[in-house]
Amino acid sequence: CSLGVLAVQLYLWCGVHRFVRFVRVPFAEIRAHFLPCLALLIPMLAPTLFRSMDKLMLESMSGAESVGLYGAAEQLQTCMLGFITGLGTVMLPRVSNLLAQGREEDAHSYIGDSMQFEAFIGSIFTFGIAAASSVFVPYYYGEAFSEAAILTTVLSPTILMIAIADVVRAQYIIPHKRDRIFVISVIVGAALNLLCNAVCIPWFADIHETLGMTADAAAALGSLPGTLAAELSVIVVQYLYLRRELPYKTYFRTCAIFPIAGLLMFFSARGVKLLCTELLSITSPLLLLAAEVAVGAVVYLGITGGWYYRFRRETLKKLIRK
Repeated sequence: CSLGVLAVQLYLWCGVHRFVRFVRVPFAEIRAHFLPCLALLIPMLAPTLFRSMDKLMLESMSGAESVGLYGAAEQLQTCMLGFITGLGTVMLPRVSNLLAQGREEDAHSYIGDSMQFEAFIGSIFTFGIAAASSVFVPYYYGEAFSEAAILTTVLSPTILMIAIADVVRAQYIIPHKRDRIFVISVIVGAALNLLCNAVCIPWFADIHETLGMTADAAAALGSLPGTLAAELSVIVVQYLYLRRELPYKTYFRTCAIFPIAGLLMFFSARGVKLLCTELLSITSPLLLLAAEVAVGAVVYLGITGGWYYRFRRETLKKLIRK
């Protein structure tokens, strides 16, 4: 597979000279762009840094089995994050262009709309994965990974946290050349993650019988408080630096409905699962998943749609027209 990718890239380079003129770039110009590019790279590596730290500490303090359970829970979050971070990639040049034209109010309007969209999507993924994990994880990964379901549920809030932080990073911090803020938040998050893991991983492993889990699963669960604290610290650091520049109160008022609707969706989906298994004796994972998804979608879209119709009718009409 790797050789195939390499062959394709070499083939493309063979004909590139017909379209691209190669120019020797002085080292001084390369050096001038190195640190700004590094600042752009750090935010992309932040989630990977936190998760890699978890795995390394789990392997050294517990074993490969804990890492396997953690990895199974992490994969679902990683798949969903592609949808979350994609908006920041698209909006970054647009907001940067508006700021270059001096259209600060228009840029702030885009940030507010993006925050609502990310909260909408992030809440669906966060509470949807949490609700379906008890059925989906054992069905998809096998019964050997059934204990990863609780890990998936606990880890799911990181999706919403990363969504919120990504909007501020991509649409305000980077266009305003305030990369230092995110670098500091990543350092703080890494320190919190390291400290929490050092305390929680062995402690959770010691009380695994009280938790009703195997020692490996309990150790993997112990790595999650650090990850949650690290991702939350990114938002907190951003808020402390930018609370006088961005209307966080407005963001909260317009976005709070989505986590609330997601939480109600979570309880509705779990209630449907209990109803199907206890009263209707349905054991098919596919049927249970279908029931949870259907009821969860109706509840979430019903609540958010009703809220928009009642309080944000013009915004809803604009979205429908688009």
